[in-house]
Amino acid sequence: MEANVLGCSPSRAESIPAKIPMKTNAMASIKSKTILTKDYIMLLLRDIYYVNKNLDVCRGDILIDSESCRIEKLGKNLPAAGCEKIEGRGMLAMPAFFNMHTHSPMTLLRNVAEGMKLHDWLEKVCWPAEKKMGERDIYYGTLAACIEMLRSGTACFNDMYFHVEAIARAAEKIGMRASIGYGMIDRGDEEKRNNELNGCGRILKKYSDDKSGLLTANVAPHSI
Repeated sequence: MEANVLGCSPSRAESIPAKIPMKTNAMASIKSKTILTKDYIMLLLRDIYYVNKNLDVCRGDILIDSESCRIEKLGKNLPAAGCEKIEGRGMLAMPAFFNMHTHSPMTLLRNVAEGMKLHDWLEKVCWPAEKKMGERDIYYGTLAACIEMLRSGTACFNDMYFHVEAIARAAEKIGMRASIGYGMIDRGDEEKRNNELNGCGRILKKYSDDKSGLLTANVAPHSI
């Protein structure tokens, strides 16, 4: 994969490669705990491209405090003693992406059908398949989605589906930040509406003080 150099003027871009190869499976996202640094206080990204506050594309070392997740120093040939070191040659250090709308377990339905109109696909493919999906399916579908997102630089996702606790367990297992949405559908039924509201309240309470620091919950009525 290649990352185009964006956000810099033509004069700035002239001094750097037009494209920077990006090996995404080696990228570090400290907040999402993509790379755990239990045995080190500092993380050193060695010889890597980055964009500074003036939008200049630079190449050098980045020293990160793995406790505060703050960049402590930028420079060339920074001391590596006591650091976890990642060789960044040919890679680009950048903030992680946030997936703001997803139904992560639906990775299981990818390529199940194609060339169909949306309503036909929903009624004939999607909804019948979802009726057969249990908590175990949701868990493993979310694991697959998390791995895919991390490989492309996405460190947090905002999800809405069912069996939401399975989604939360998968995100925590991977070590990925997630906002878990309890999908509420009442179909005009007052009793179902009350049950959905109670279920949503339970999820909000459960993840309001998540010990892992990775998970939050949100209200996700379907649809407005």
